Amino acid sequence: MNQNDIRMFLTIAKTGSLNQAAGHLFVTQPALSQQLKALEAELGTTLFLRKQGQRNLTLTASGRGFYEIAVKMDALFQESSHVRYMEDVRSLSIHTVGSLNAHLFQPLYKRLSSMTSPLSLKISTGKTHIIYQSISDHSYDIGFVHRNLHRKDLELLPVFRENMVLIGGTNFPIPDAPISPQELNPARELHFAWALEYNDWHDYWFGTSVPPHIDLDQTAMVEFLLKNTDYWAIVPSSVFSMFIHPEALHVIPLLDPPPSRTCYAIYRKDQDVMPDSPIGICLRELRELVEENQWIEKL
Repeated sequence: MNQNDIRMFLTIAKTGSLNQAAGHLFVTQPALSQQLKALEAELGTTLFLRKQGQRNLTLTASGRGFYEIAVKMDALFQESSHVRYMEDVRSLSIHTVGSLNAHLFQPLYKRLSSMTSPLSLKISTGKTHIIYQSISDHSYDIGFVHRNLHRKDLELLPVFRENMVLIGGTNFPIPDAPISPQELNPARELHFAWALEYNDWHDYWFGTSVPPHIDLDQTAMVEFLLKNTDYWAIVPSSVFSMFIHPEALHVIPLLDPPPSRTCYAIYRKDQDVMPDSPIGICLRELRELVEENQWIEKL
């Protein structure tokens, strides 16, 4: 008995017809009938009732019992056929704030998944406090955040520091010298609440009386909305460094800029972070990416 015999039996059972089953299996009806007789002889029982004058076949009691077994055997045959594609793949689950996942970390994930011994990745985006909790409760292996919440059960590793940069749209008037935040029109702003420190800085300079032109919650939209406009936005340098067409926009020196922000890796204190571990490999590849990026500072 082989996989073809199982598939033949299941196909006949589902169609109730030798003729239809032969069509599905691309064999002749006489050949299929012989294969069925050989299977019944091997099992020592009749699997189908063949009533004279009726084309449809129905399962005998033995046939119904064998049907349940055949379904399981077919699934096992399919699984065993995939063994040759299985590798000794190690896994890594990463939980990260949205601005990193949408920009800087995309080439990181490509590196990790295309190495000679690739890592099987689980990638999720979340808010900072949820990321901390997901690492603590073993839902994820490593997280990346911009705030230190001082958790005793977790290691906090500074990875890089970045400045916040003022980006003018394609039609934004280019000044001759660095400008003060007071010179920016908040009604032309594309605003994103990057962090608590940034929000404090933003409220100090712009207040809340004039709402921004657009208030965003997705960083991926910033570049598109700046093109061919006179809007402005303040973004982390890692975000700007991953814009597809940064040459179409203007980086404008800003006096009294927002505070810089630090990216931290967080993981449990009992985890393996040796260089050849999944976490160690992830941190190594990220550090190499940071070194290659002129807009951010390795820590």
